[in-house]
Amino acid sequence: MTGNHPTLRTPRLILRPWRPDDLPAFAALNADPVVMEHFPAVLDRAGSDALAGRIADHFAQHGYGLWALEVPGRTAFAGYVGLAHRDFPAHFTPAVEIGWRLARDCWGHGYAVEAARRVLDFAFDEAGLDEVVSFTVPANRPSWTVMERIGMARDADGDFDHPALPPGHALAHHVLYRIARPVRHVCIFRAAREITAEEWAGLHRFAAEMLTTDPAIRAYRFVPNTARKSQGYGLVLHSEFASRAALAAYVRTPLHERLARFMDGFIADTIVADY
Repeated sequence: MTGNHPTLRTPRLILRPWRPDDLPAFAALNADPVVMEHFPAVLDRAGSDALAGRIADHFAQHGYGLWALEVPGRTAFAGYVGLAHRDFPAHFTPAVEIGWRLARDCWGHGYAVEAARRVLDFAFDEAGLDEVVSFTVPANRPSWTVMERIGMARDADGDFDHPALPPGHALAHHVLYRIARPVRHVCIFRAAREITAEEWAGLHRFAAEMLTTDPAIRAYRFVPNTARKSQGYGLVLHSEFASRAALAAYVRTPLHERLARFMDGFIADTIVADY
């Protein structure tokens, strides 16, 4: 449905382009009055399909959007999490919103938080956005709790009435959350020697494992420090490291030791910088 657009992954989840066979499950989600409690109305099948069409148009125009969320081993379609350009009349628009809508049986597992964190990484590191917003009605505590858990902060002066709803409507008033592009601290490990194809595959597995076992690791990427890709390795770390000095101290001990144990003689030197 959305063509050749990026697929995002987390340790438990896949955020992927939409498929035609997602539409029945999406319609069931949009027809659930509990899921749609904080929206003006549930959607019938035609309305749900029309929404899916607008999501596809957004991907075609911007190259990203509201990804279909898959939970391998549990469900092929859990709902959506992603980004949407908003240009309705408001004091903070035009803006890019992060949003989510999950089937009720997928609530309570942390899927929205896990997927939204990956989407924010995409927004800042790949899409190059400077800010992302989110908004909901004050009564939707689960949603604004997700916003806070992914690092967003409420704009105390940002409350607004959504112009799509008539004045005085019970769902018109919204709270606004924002998050700006964080300063990332990057550690690049430069290889001391040529890396074999088998070691290269093992290095990918090692880095992926660190995402699930080390809370300091936000994401990883391979960085070419020379013309040969096999001679560069980089990790983008949590912005909780307040300075490059703090990251450097972390790198000198636990992280460096883990890499050294994984691959004897791999590291020539390390570089710590802002990203």
